[in-house]
Amino acid sequence: MRIFIINLVNETERLSAVTSQCANYNLSYEVISAINGRKTPQNLLSVIVESHENSALTQGEIGCALSHLSVYATMDAENIPQALILEDDAVLSSSIKDYLAGAKEILSTKTPEMVLLTGNCSYNRSLKKTDSLNRQFHRVICGSGGHGYVINLAAARRLLHANRPVRLEADRWTVFRDLVGLKIWCSDLPVIKSCCTAPGTSTIGSERERVAKARGRAINRLKKKVSFYQLKRIKNMLLSKFDAASF
Repeated sequence: MRIFIINLVNETERLSAVTSQCANYNLSYEVISAINGRKTPQNLLSVIVESHENSALTQGEIGCALSHLSVYATMDAENIPQALILEDDAVLSSSIKDYLAGAKEILSTKTPEMVLLTGNCSYNRSLKKTDSLNRQFHRVICGSGGHGYVINLAAARRLLHANRPVRLEADRWTVFRDLVGLKIWCSDLPVIKSCCTAPGTSTIGSERERVAKARGRAINRLKKKVSFYQLKRIKNMLLSKFDAASF
């Protein structure tokens, strides 16, 4: 499976940390230069972001979304069937290779699907796939975090179409699910954590807090433009009504 690490060029310590982990687990990887949204000229934002002035997307989020889109574009151009996408703050567990094998096994080759390995999920315990070594992957009710996930080509192409120009944050997974019909699974254990969980260690997280209410209103406006969005939302809400759990 191809592995892509998204890294801002000035974050050399983070890159060193995550690549050392990959080397330790004998994982080959490719580094993708992240797009620094904070350095994007203001006159370009109205071109690359839908309704930029009213979107309440921070420049950090815009750069992050564009960086993930660049990986999807590579998958599309090279017909890469599946890929693990890591951000440079990823902290890998010792079970990473086992869960990559499981994700490869359970992901469809046709239906747009992805597996979150990050652990910040609520999920339905009854809707699950099990790999040949009895590792379980559950259907996600709600989840976030872009620092570690496996995505197939069909899903990458859906996200390319849905988020160009940028409308949503890279990890607004459940809204993407409702918009474009992704099937999102999560591992039964957290496999990839983030080194930026402490307050103030994530610059994007700090920016998000300042605009959270305005961003919520912008997302609600976006949802109203989508045909049959409420029906899709209600269908997916049913996931949370039966046998839900979280970790």
